[in-house]
This record gives sequence, structure tokens and C-alpha cells, in this order.
Amino acid sequence: MMIDIKNLTFGYDGSDVLLFDDVNLIIDTTWKLGLIGRNGRGKSTFFKILRGEVDYGGHISGLPQFISFPFDVEDEYELGGDVIRTIAPNAEDWEIRREMNYLELPEETLYKPYCILSGGEKTKLQLISLFLDDYYFPLIDEPTNHLDEHGREVTANYLKRKNGFILISHDRNFLDLATDHTMAINKTNIEICPVSFSTWWEQNEIKEKYEAVQNERLKKDIARLRESEKQVERWSNISESKKIGFDPTKTEKQTSRRAWEGAKAKKTMGLAKNLERRYENKIEEKTSLLKNHENREALKITGKPHHSDLLIKTTNLVLKYDNMPICEPINLEIRQGDKFSIKGTNGCGKSTFLKLITAKDQENLSYDGELLIASNLTHSLVKQDTSFLTGTPRDYAFDILVDEPRFKSILRKMGFSKDNLEQDMNSLSEGQKKCILIAGSLCQESNIYIWDEPLNFVDIYIRQTIEEMLEDADITMAFIEHDKAFTDKIASKSTKIIGLQ
Repeated sequence: MMIDIKNLTFGYDGSDVLLFDDVNLIIDTTWKLGLIGRNGRGKSTFFKILRGEVDYGGHISGLPQFISFPFDVEDEYELGGDVIRTIAPNAEDWEIRREMNYLELPEETLYKPYCILSGGEKTKLQLISLFLDDYYFPLIDEPTNHLDEHGREVTANYLKRKNGFILISHDRNFLDLATDHTMAINKTNIEICPVSFSTWWEQNEIKEKYEAVQNERLKKDIARLRESEKQVERWSNISESKKIGFDPTKTEKQTSRRAWEGAKAKKTMGLAKNLERRYENKIEEKTSLLKNHENREALKITGKPHHSDLLIKTTNLVLKYDNMPICEPINLEIRQGDKFSIKGTNGCGKSTFLKLITAKDQENLSYDGELLIASNLTHSLVKQDTSFLTGTPRDYAFDILVDEPRFKSILRKMGFSKDNLEQDMNSLSEGQKKCILIAGSLCQESNIYIWDEPLNFVDIYIRQTIEEMLEDADITMAFIEHDKAFTDKIASKSTKIIGLQ
């Protein structure tokens, strides 16, 4: 089946900017299609349009019966198996167990209440439901956010087995494993390429470098045309002023002079108007040639050195929750200049360890073993959770005592508009909320930067910018991140926390 999209036009009420303007696409429903684009560019809105949830201009034909991830589970106390049956009532038991085996999901998940499952288990259970009935075409929005690195690899390989879906994700490795086509929502158009994400990205980087040069040339041409246009206007105004009167000490005085000046001014004005129209046409033509070059402005982070080289050391450290051990002994050293990756499966205690060393949210938390933290160590924390954000970005800058102009400047570099900077943060996307936490951290000069899954929901362009910044920065970090491409590029050291079953 082909989804045929013709002259698609859409913009939200109250906004002067169209998300989609006269878009024409054909999508083959057998493609494993990765949908990418900057935060706020319209990826989730595109799903809403396909599902018929919003009004739009244009015409779409060939629409299949869609099923979406994530979906709402009405009764959170329903057993896992019943959640699957709600979506795929005709699935055979052996088919469900086969899919669970592919995703390495334990059979007991079927007999547990949905509400007590981990985020990763819920993700896998919902994905299984999508593919048990060939009648449905899956639309999958950000499935990686509750999956650890191994879970992402398993899930990507699971999707690779399937025949036809559209997937929104910002995880580059996940996209490469799971998809065979890439649909990019760019600044001025939408393109579909029959390649994986990495191949598209390499081709796009070459194109962007060329377009950046072309854009600079076009902008200079437009500036010159506008200056010429102003010169013509000045020339026309001088001629018009002579029609009204002239200085007799400087100009020959004749009875017919005023009529002659009037005729000359009229002729000059007509010529000027013609030149202005020609300049405006050239400016419009050159402006329309400006391409999809995405501005990726450099970010900066300035750490603060500590008097001690050894900042954090653990010896046989066992994390305990409600006085019960949750992991095997942890032995590590974090020294100045380390970019330390903390790895492990979901639920092993990674975030708990960060809470311990930052002295945050420590209720019911204790430990055995030794923990050494250098005296007067200052840290900057990016939390996994964004639900605590209230008010405007300006309020957040005030709360964490950072320089507001610098904070806003960083957010502008991350793609925030002036309106975004004054919005209530509850109305911002999850990706934008994460950018606010990261921007706040970048404004804090600390001995160590502690980031807990900072890239969830953050678009690929900003991830690349953050990577480039951290590669060049002489700072100390301890971070948890399941984006393999990011971790492989940034981490200088790592440790794996092993949870107790």
C-alpha cells in the first residue's frame, strides 16, 4: 500500500509559521522508515495528521489502519498478557511467546500487573502488541527512552525483522539498526531517501557544507541589492524635491523651470520604481534559493578545577534501598579530567549511585563499603526527570542562580525562539525541557558535571553539538547515557554497575 500525500499544508492556530507547506510525498508501507528532524519541526504532528487527529489542507490517500506507540493502557492493574490481548485479541499464545523471545522479555511479564512493570518492560510489551496483527500499520514515537543500551540493541534488531513502520527516534545507532529508509523534515522541505540514517547524515553533511557557502554568497548578494535599492530611493527623493522648488543662487532661474523639473522628476520616479521592482524581484528570487542549512552554533562549558586530583573513590560500595542491597560492590575512581560513563541494565542502581554522590533525593537510600568525595566538591546536575520544572525558563535561571543572558543565549543556540523563552515550561516539549536542564548546567562553573540520561528526547543536531563541545572541553564528568554513539565518542573511562536479581 502507498500513502499518497498531496499539497499537505498545516500550521497551529495562533502561529504565523506553517509546519508543512504544500508537501507532496509517497510512502511505501513496506518501508522501515526512520522519521527525523529538529525538536519542534513537526514529527509527532505528522503522526497526528496521518491518524486524522488534526485538520489539515491538502489530500492524503491510501491510508492504512494505524496503531501507535506509545498507547494508553486504561487499566494499569491489568495483567501484561491482557494488555497485549486488548490490542491483538486474535493472537495465538505461541505467537506472543515468540515475540517475547525475540525481545528477551521474561514470560512472567504476562502475569504481572502492568503498573509494576519497569519502563523497559512496558515498552517491549507495547511493541509486541503492535506487530501481532498484520492489519495494522505501526507509528512508533521514541521507543528508546526507557531502554538501556542492550535493550535498545535488542529492540532495534526486533524492528529490523518487521515489515513496514514509521519510527521517530533521535538515537543514531538505533536508527541504523532498525530502518532502511530515512524521512527528514528539513527547514524548507521534507525528503525521503532509501538509505539508513548514517548514510543520509553523511550525504547531508556534504550538502550542508556546500549550502552554507552558497547561503553566505546569497546573503551578501541580497545585502548589495538592498543597498542599491536604497540608493535608487535617495536618487528619486532628490529629484522629487527639485520639483517642489529650487535654490535660485545655485540653479538657473527661468519661468519654465518648475514645469521642466516636474517632468524630469516624474520620469526619474518612474525609472526608480522600475528599478525597485527589479531589485525586489531579484531579492525574492535569491531569498527563495536559501536552502536547508541547519545552524549548529558552538556551545561552551567552563569547568572549575579542584585542589584535589582524586574527586570520587568507592571501595566495595554496595547500594542499599530500604536497607536491602540492590547491586554488587562498586569500585571506581573519578579523577580530574575524566569523562566517566556509568553503564548497566535498567534497575541496576545507576541513578541511585548518582543520587548518593550528589546527596540528592536520598530518602530510603544507604550503603555499605567506602565512599570518598573530595572536600568542597561542587557539582552541576542534569536529572533524568523534568516534571519538577515550573514557570518560565527565566524563572529556572533565577532559581539555579545562573546568568540569565548567557542562559537564554545558549537556549537560542539550541533552537529556542523568543516566544519559547517566555513560555510556561509545562507547554514545552520533553526535548525542550531537557535542553533547559542542559543549558542551566552549562552556565554553572563546577568541579564535576553529573548528567543522568541527558539526551532523552533531544534531537540529533543538538546531540552532535553537545558531543563537539564535550570533546573539546577540559572538564570532569560522570554520566549515564544509553545513546551508544554519544558514549563511544565522549567517555574516557567507564564502569558497569551490576544489579542483584
